[in-house]
Amino acid sequence: MIQHLDNWLAQYRTPFWEAIYLDNNTACQASLQQARDALANAPFSEDERQALGVYVDFMQYQLKHYFAANAMQRAELARGQIVSISMASRGPLATVMEARCSLTQRCWAHAMHGIGIPRGHVDRFFGQVPEEDRDHQLMNYLSFWAFAVRDLDYMEQSYRYFLLVPVEFMVDFSRQRVKVMQAALRLELERHDLLRLIELMPHRMHAAWFEKLLLPVLQEKKLISESTLAAFEQKRSELLARPPAVPPRSQSPGKISLNF
Repeated sequence: MIQHLDNWLAQYRTPFWEAIYLDNNTACQASLQQARDALANAPFSEDERQALGVYVDFMQYQLKHYFAANAMQRAELARGQIVSISMASRGPLATVMEARCSLTQRCWAHAMHGIGIPRGHVDRFFGQVPEEDRDHQLMNYLSFWAFAVRDLDYMEQSYRYFLLVPVEFMVDFSRQRVKVMQAALRLELERHDLLRLIELMPHRMHAAWFEKLLLPVLQEKKLISESTLAAFEQKRSELLARPPAVPPRSQSPGKISLNF
């Protein structure tokens, strides 16, 4: 339903997230403003305009969240975003976009800030988004939520998604990440898979994700050895020592949405 809108958004969303990876607040602001200006002048229907406006507002939230001064500010932004979700009547396209953005944000808030979302809410939002409109961002954060609550059903759906759908950036890392998370939940994690994930880790934000969300579970379940932990610590040090960089592109530039 909203693939044509995703195609239009890609020209702003891709440079926006490249700027996020580069820690470039000014470039993020510029991409966001370009999207707002273009939306104001584009010949869309009212439903399309509402749908695109929902996503552009979500981009603004992501910018504020990423560049917030500390974890407390990020958590407050996450709570405020949940409160501000619109309950207004919308057209079918805007309804799909809002369900997708809302579920992405709620799973993000649950995994990163412990702001819970019940399984029933996940089911409702997920059911409102047609399969062809489930993007990399949604399925990425859905897997974080599924891992946090030990929900194998949604974890398996996320893994199938990343196996089948091309990802513009970090395709190998994305697939390996969800494979490791699923295997950890099943207590079937192989050391070579975990080492491969660490080897593929492309950016300091992914090292931070690993340390916050995955490592505590691996240690609790005794699924990581001292030598593997040392390999992660070395990789993290290497990533922190490098200047921020956009992760390797795995597909040609185009329609495909960013996974991050």
